[in-house]
Amino acid sequence: MKSIETHTSGFQRFLAVCALLAVFAAPSQGAMGYGAGGIPGLILTSDLLANFSDFSSAYLNPALLTGIDQGEFNAGINTWGKGSGTVWSPKYLTVSLPLDLDHTVALSFMQVGLSGIQRTDNKGIAISGQYTDYSEIALQASYAYRLLPMLSVGANATMIRPTSTEVGAFGFTTDLGIRFHPIDDYLLGKFSLGLNLQNIYFIEALPDTLSGEFNKYPLNIHMQVHWYNEYYRPFFERFEVSFNCAVMDLITEAQNFGDPASTERISNAADAQAALRAKQEQVKNISFVYGVHAKWFPFKFFGIGSGIKTNGVIPIGISFNWKRINFIKRFQLDYDFGYATENEQPNDSKFSHVVRLGFRFGKTREEAVSERWYRQLMREPQNDFNEAMRLYLAKKYWLASFAFGKVIAKWPSFSKVDVATFYMGKSYEYLHMYDVAREIYSTGLKKYTTSDFRPKFIFQIQNLDYKTMDFENALKNYGFIMNLYKDSDIAPDADYVAGQIYYDKKDHQDAINVLATIDQTNENYLYAQYTLAMIEVHRKNLNGALEYLNNIISVDSLKTISEKSLRELAFVKMGHIFFEQGNLKNAYGCYSRVSNSSRFYDEALLGLAWTNVKGGVPEAYTKAIQTADNLISARPQSSLVAEAYLLMGYGFTLLEQYDKAVPVYKKCIEICDAKYLSRDEFQARESQHSGAMNQYNDFQKKALNIALRKPTPALVAQKDAMTPEWQKFDEEIRNFDVFQIDAQKQFSFKRSSIQLKNQAEYALATALHLQETQKKRAIMRDTQDKTKQIDKEMEDLQKQLKEMEE
Repeated sequence: MKSIETHTSGFQRFLAVCALLAVFAAPSQGAMGYGAGGIPGLILTSDLLANFSDFSSAYLNPALLTGIDQGEFNAGINTWGKGSGTVWSPKYLTVSLPLDLDHTVALSFMQVGLSGIQRTDNKGIAISGQYTDYSEIALQASYAYRLLPMLSVGANATMIRPTSTEVGAFGFTTDLGIRFHPIDDYLLGKFSLGLNLQNIYFIEALPDTLSGEFNKYPLNIHMQVHWYNEYYRPFFERFEVSFNCAVMDLITEAQNFGDPASTERISNAADAQAALRAKQEQVKNISFVYGVHAKWFPFKFFGIGSGIKTNGVIPIGISFNWKRINFIKRFQLDYDFGYATENEQPNDSKFSHVVRLGFRFGKTREEAVSERWYRQLMREPQNDFNEAMRLYLAKKYWLASFAFGKVIAKWPSFSKVDVATFYMGKSYEYLHMYDVAREIYSTGLKKYTTSDFRPKFIFQIQNLDYKTMDFENALKNYGFIMNLYKDSDIAPDADYVAGQIYYDKKDHQDAINVLATIDQTNENYLYAQYTLAMIEVHRKNLNGALEYLNNIISVDSLKTISEKSLRELAFVKMGHIFFEQGNLKNAYGCYSRVSNSSRFYDEALLGLAWTNVKGGVPEAYTKAIQTADNLISARPQSSLVAEAYLLMGYGFTLLEQYDKAVPVYKKCIEICDAKYLSRDEFQARESQHSGAMNQYNDFQKKALNIALRKPTPALVAQKDAMTPEWQKFDEEIRNFDVFQIDAQKQFSFKRSSIQLKNQAEYALATALHLQETQKKRAIMRDTQDKTKQIDKEMEDLQKQLKEMEE
């Protein structure tokens, strides 16, 4: 399909030229007169001003325009003078513009007639010093189309206006032309045949003011034959031969003022008017005009030519052309001197002079089309690619997968098609469509053998193997990357995934060997340091673990939320290690660095509570109780709530507030005894999810098949119909992910709840015992106080009795 943008810009330039030519074409006379259509006569049917080798000469045959390769401007004038001062001088100028490879438009302005005719009065007596002109002007719009590689068609629409008030009215005619060029060979040359039907349809704007009849424009047939070849040799650069002829159905056209053979009978205005009126009364006959030309270019810049034309006129011409003059691609100047050999011609009408000039401008067809195709191959694919990336970065992976598929299917030669393939696979990964993601990456490896994304394709396959727990194939792909693309920017990513695999397999030394090579500037560095720290924890090397964790918290600029979360996790783990080492101060400092928005905040609060419990002073016990209460209120769904209640009980117990400690311990035991997810329930939910994923496998293959086809309304409708179904699968995947996380927390808590319950029960028993002992002590203290008071009262009574006895 042709570019609308290109056509529009081409027509804008063309309309601008039309406006310019319309200024030149505007006649000075405003009244309509009498005329018989001089322009469709000799100037449009013969080679008075141009020949068949001039492809811009649309008035000879509009189909010629397909031979134009660049924008062209051409102008010419033919002067044939008489001794009486009357001059016959047809003129024309034309602008032609190619549009794409097959379309061409042109606009031409022409004028033909006599000038310097002496005016006469009503009696036919010449008026001294007064002269007039009898001519017609034409504005012609032309269009040509290359229908087949060897066949072109074209059409002209011509508006004709007489310049005199006595010779007629506005007229409108149309032409149809065809050009057949069967031979285009560097050895045989270029051979063309042309046929043009002129005035096949005409309209007169106003009727003849004298006779009441319409002006008649003759139906003319114009035929052409042309051959030329370029040899690019000294003294034989180019050679061409052409023949053109016209058959006209009105004899009047051979006798009008456009025919130099008849102008010797016109010496004043009265003769001209009489000749023009006589044309309608003449009987139709056939007239014939012709021209044979040959031109030889011994050099690129110079050529000579000759031939023979109607009325025995023999032209002798020279041509000069210059290439690359500033913005003008080629400039050519032709001059022909013509001599009429027929004896019927008067001596002062035997000579003619033709001057033509033309130049080319703008881009060639191939340059313009190549530039447009380049824009299409870059701009439109780039727009589609940018839209796909916008969806990808917005995390709309379902829509992004189809958008990247559109780029791959519609623009297979696009320079970023391998990048689109990569991100299409990534989109499927985020959609948990691992099978089609693997297929996309594998296809990318096969198709784009020179792509810079080949190591990334292999890495993504390695990563998929890791996600699906296929560690053996993941390590094989890791080996491919290390052997083939060790210096690529994807190598550290492959190192990290391999390190995680070794860690999961408990091959700690291999994990260390791989992860330790990841440079600090790489985005995987922080995650690698955390895995190394966990390896040291497993190896009981707590100082080594602290060193790796310190590398994480020492980084000032963290780019992603994930990195910030990892840093907070590192603070928690460091707090645990310091607590285990008995360094309560550093442990407290690490736990305090975790923000309340962190997903590890509950674990940090629990660590703070334990640190305060170990403080050994009442103020620390009080703070431990407050911290535990903060955890319970801030994260009520946390699996650490039960342990927070236990710690709160410890605080109350250490403060000897047993009445507060007992219900707290009971709450801890209640949480531990609550009903949690069983293994059978988990397996049932897992089986349900597995069934849904089996259906999802078929669904993702269907989605891939649609995504990798050029988008059509039918395919878009299918994609829209699949979207609700995908949303159900996506909801199932997200719900199951949440279920798995919650199940793992429950299973983890269930494993620790036994010990936690035992500790709570023991602490509860201790608190109850202490509470009972505390009560007994209180009773004993109360009894002792009462006994002492009784004893004192007895002593006082005895004193009183003794005093009374005395």
